[in-house]
Amino acid sequence: MNIGFYIENTNSDPRNLEIYNFLNKMVENDKVTDACLFFNNLDYVPVTTNFGIFDGSEIWSFTGLLIVTSLNNLDKANKATNKFETVYWYDKSQKNLTGLLNSVNLNVRVITTTQEDQQEYYRLTGEKAYVLADLEGFLDYRSI
Repeated sequence: MNIGFYIENTNSDPRNLEIYNFLNKMVENDKVTDACLFFNNLDYVPVTTNFGIFDGSEIWSFTGLLIVTSLNNLDKANKATNKFETVYWYDKSQKNLTGLLNSVNLNVRVITTTQEDQQEYYRLTGEKAYVLADLEGFLDYRSI
């Protein structure tokens, strides 16, 4: 399985550190065929990486499961015509209500990592998001 994350900034944000460590672990343990990180804004990556890091424009050549972490990136991924399945990782820090409501019509799976985020997403959109206990749940995304 190929897995990729599409983030806004490659910085030391706690969520990004979680993604970096997850991708490193998946590569080291041979749980994925390929792991990639796509970004819009390059910054210092505080972790030694065992996976590819690419500009967001490169999603056009990606094949596999692509997890996007912002509505901006969801829109860009939706416009790319390629063989990847997009999953939107929602958290309550994303404040663009109009973009959030528009995303409901895109027919992509929405995932959260907390019950609180799931409830917030449901309250705002009327749609259910799937709660994963940890990032390794992304590997079993087809079972949800």
